[in-house]
Amino acid sequence: ADYSIIAPMIIDVEGTEAPGVTGGYKYFGAAKCLPKVRDLFKKEPPPAPKKSKSELYKKISYDYYGFLDDKDNELLEMEAKIESAQREKAVQQWKEDHPEGLKKVRVLSMEEQEKEAATLDKDEEEEFDKFLKLHQTAKILQNQKNMKP
Repeated sequence: ADYSIIAPMIIDVEGTEAPGVTGGYKYFGAAKCLPKVRDLFKKEPPPAPKKSKSELYKKISYDYYGFLDDKDNELLEMEAKIESAQREKAVQQWKEDHPEGLKKVRVLSMEEQEKEAATLDKDEEEEFDKFLKLHQTAKILQNQKNMKP
């Protein structure tokens, strides 16, 4: 049997025996600081075990997703200020882009449309009939779309 494998390493005052090196080499003084010799004495720490996804998800709370932000009054106040400033900016931008303002549009009922059609001459009446047919067709298609799940 090979007792040198089982035997403990001998550490001397004058030198240190390199672990894992057969032959019992001893390194003294400055020789221990040589690059390759220094590597012999370094022991690398074992790698940290990797965490699984389930372990990582266990540490995630509602706060991570922002579900508890509604209880933070300070945050709500800041959001309200920012929202009002953005709203004012958007209104100002719209006013700059549309200096004429809002236009009022009058929507005629079917009865009013029929009365108006009676006053039109024949050419205009034909165009108006086409418009009404298109309008009614569009309403039918809209209703069909709304009925589909």
